[in-house]
Amino acid sequence: MSDAPHPDREPGRSAPTFLVIGGQKCGTTWLAEMVAQHPEVATPGRKELHFFDVPASAATGREGYCRQFPKPGPGERAVGEFTPDYLYATEPAGGRSVAGQVRKWFPEIRLVVCLRDPVERALSALHHHQRKGRVPAGTDPFTAPPELGILDKGRYADHLAPWLEHFPREQLLVLFHEREMADEHKAETMRRVFAHLGVDPDFLPAHLYQRYNARRDDPATWLSRLPLVGNHPGLWHPLVGALARLRRELPGVTATTRRDLAAYYREPNRALARLLQAEPPWPEAADETASGAAQ
Repeated sequence: MSDAPHPDREPGRSAPTFLVIGGQKCGTTWLAEMVAQHPEVATPGRKELHFFDVPASAATGREGYCRQFPKPGPGERAVGEFTPDYLYATEPAGGRSVAGQVRKWFPEIRLVVCLRDPVERALSALHHHQRKGRVPAGTDPFTAPPELGILDKGRYADHLAPWLEHFPREQLLVLFHEREMADEHKAETMRRVFAHLGVDPDFLPAHLYQRYNARRDDPATWLSRLPLVGNHPGLWHPLVGALARLRRELPGVTATTRRDLAAYYREPNRALARLLQAEPPWPEAADETASGAAQ
């Protein structure tokens, strides 16, 4: 692996070489925890910089953005950040779309996006906003305030299209939560991520099977955090299904809600498949939609 400086780098300053652009409630916190452990990766002190989606920050320009990152250290090959809102921030920022601005400043940057069954993403977002007190218990996704984006943020093709207008497909790595972030695939997923970022793909992060930002009653979450056995999912996976059946559904969510959500996202999911030239690993028919863990 070459030690030559990255083409987007400035001398003495760390310009980002990668961005994880989204999406919300799709596993970016887990991914950030894994990537930050790599000795060849440098990240800022906080996970989400919210630079491109906040006009006051974006106004500080390229230099202001690069100042958010640590200076190059020995052995550093990649530097980047994780802001899920970038996927949705397509409004002009300084007269240019977010994707266009990133392309102008960092044309060689590597992008990663995490996507999740939009039905489960919407219900996870609903639960999050209920816990934060932004919507009352009993609200369903269709009656929640539109500005929260509970429905819109699962229309992935609409939000990815501007990025693929500005960047070639090979610079975007797409991770599907249900497939690439399943426990049995996590080690191989991190190999793919590290290879995409241009660092040693053989590095294996610690706490690979730990859950982050999951519902408190998600059995896989607390089983994964048990001492000694948490990092060995084969010991506790058989319990997950049985325990999950005892978990309560969110207030206001019924089987009809799930069917309606699946119907709502059927065409957006087909649009995503056309855009990526790949089928998402999600149920196609509304009546096939199953309950999943909200993370």
